[in-house]
Amino acid sequence: MPDWLPGALEYLPRWIEFQMRLFEQPGCVIAVAHQGHLVLETALGCANLRTGERLTPRHRFRVGSHSKTFTAAGVMKLRERGTVGLDDGIGQHVPGLHPTLAETRLTQLLSHTSGLVRDGTTGDQWFDRRPFADVDELSAAFAGIPTIEANTRFKYSNYGYGLLGRLIESVTGEPYAVWIQREIVDAAALTETTPDMPVPNGVPMASGHSGKLPLGHRIVLPGHQTTNALAPATGFVSTAGDLARFFARLVPSSPVALLTVASRREMTRAQWRNPHSTLERHYGLGTMSGGARDWWWFGHAGAFQGFLSQTAALPAHDITIAIVTNAIDGYAYQVAGWRAPRPRDLREAWRRHRGGARLGRPLVEHLERHRSGAHGREGAGREPGVADALHRCQRDHGLRAGPRNNRGRQRLRQSRRDSRADTWRGRRGV
Repeated sequence: MPDWLPGALEYLPRWIEFQMRLFEQPGCVIAVAHQGHLVLETALGCANLRTGERLTPRHRFRVGSHSKTFTAAGVMKLRERGTVGLDDGIGQHVPGLHPTLAETRLTQLLSHTSGLVRDGTTGDQWFDRRPFADVDELSAAFAGIPTIEANTRFKYSNYGYGLLGRLIESVTGEPYAVWIQREIVDAAALTETTPDMPVPNGVPMASGHSGKLPLGHRIVLPGHQTTNALAPATGFVSTAGDLARFFARLVPSSPVALLTVASRREMTRAQWRNPHSTLERHYGLGTMSGGARDWWWFGHAGAFQGFLSQTAALPAHDITIAIVTNAIDGYAYQVAGWRAPRPRDLREAWRRHRGGARLGRPLVEHLERHRSGAHGREGAGREPGVADALHRCQRDHGLRAGPRNNRGRQRLRQSRRDSRADTWRGRRGV
């Protein structure tokens, strides 16, 4: 285990707790695995704001597009058995497709380059205006020509993974949910994951929540709907712990033989660049990836009504991080620094923590004391400014503090302008 990891694991929940309070998030569960074994699993906040139920690591979450990685692993297992080939046209295994779509290779469906429509003609199932597409609705869509020519560019498609689910059913003769549960979920020893709702009786389920705007408060979104024929794309229900374990098993060096090393390498290598991402991101076969050198990572993100989640595995360090949140504006995408996951920030957290954990808990305590007026007349009777609390925390704990507001920066800019003006006057002889 890296020497910085134990301290980072101690620091991380404190930092996330502060961020949750600062941005008024309902709940979050984070899990970290090292060499395939969980070294951190902690829950913060509420499972349901309406009832006040406390969130635990055992609560299930809708994990959205993480489902695609499970489906891709299933296709790779069928390939290992010789049942399908990645260069097979999908029409070789699934009947009733448009002739152009029938020629689309499995690799193109797995990497979102098939040209298929993303969510049908409207996509309003994501706004709970209708149920998710069933078999008949998908069949009607697949009878038409794809939106763009295959292999043209990266074009994300939930319908494409719905078609891969149909592929699995066609070649195995079993329902998708039954086969994927046995061959992938159970084979990976995941005990808290199901391909769709409902979850077994007695299993705790977190409720999703809307954003605070425009109503000024969050609406509870239960998230109990089934996803029907789109379960291979977005139906899965899981926990942060199971997600961390599953993606750790996809690391090529993992000793757990869920898939062959060759299959894991093929799944996780970058195949197509995502031109729509603000950061440099690529897509493989059911996996996203980013970063560089020994901080390169692969994983996936997931969004569902009221839920947001993300998982990132770093093969060079054998560390996997999974975060699940029960708010559509949750910070799963920006863990450890409010950016897309950069797990190297764990190491930076440890460096800050080594001096005595001087920023996480003390800052929360400062906010509490400031709210109660414990800082005297200045803090009494008003909500504290975060900059003020951060400044006091830095000052009292020996950290270097910058300007408390913009005045210092304004004075610096003005002095630079004055200096340039003096230089200009000197050259002009004014």
